[in-house]
Amino acid sequence: MDEAYEAAMALIKRETYVACAAWLDSGLLGSDVERRLRAAAETTDTELREAEAVRRAFTAGVDRLLEDYEVLALPTLPHFPLTRVAAEEGRQDLSASSLVRPFNLSGHPALSLPLSPSRGRPVSLQLVGRRGDDAGVCRAARYLVARYLVGTGPAEAIQTTGEAHAQPGR
Repeated sequence: MDEAYEAAMALIKRETYVACAAWLDSGLLGSDVERRLRAAAETTDTELREAEAVRRAFTAGVDRLLEDYEVLALPTLPHFPLTRVAAEEGRQDLSASSLVRPFNLSGHPALSLPLSPSRGRPVSLQLVGRRGDDAGVCRAARYLVARYLVGTGPAEAIQTTGEAHAQPGR
C-alpha cells in the first residue's frame, strides 16, 4: 500500500503541474499552493515510469484478491483526521489518504461508510470492489448497513462528528 500511495502521489503531482502551471506567478494562488505546485514540477520522467510500474503491479495484486472476494474491507484512514482547528491553522496531513489513494491509482471502485465515532473522533470503513463493478460495492455497502448498522440505529451508526473536524464546505 505504501508503494502504491507514493506512486499515486507522483502521478498526481505531474498531472496537477501540467493542469495548473499557467497559474504560477499569477498572484491567484496562495503561497502554500504555489509552493506545492513548484515542487510538483520537480517530478521526473523516471519517477513517472516507476509509478506506472507500481500501478500495474498493485492493480494486478488487487485483482487477484478480488477473484476470491466480492469486496475488500479496510480502514479508510490510517489515523484520526486533523481537527477543524488544525486544518484552519493551515496544518496538512497528506498521509490521511494513504489507504484511499492506492485505489484511485488502480481504478478499483471504493466507498467509505462512516461509523460511530471512536473517542469522539470520526471512523469509517472503506469497501473496495472489482474494477467496473461500482454497483457491487454499493450492494455490499447496503448489505452491511442493513445487517449490522441499522440495528444500532442509523443516527448513531452512520454519522459525522460535526464541528470538531474539518469538513468540506464548512
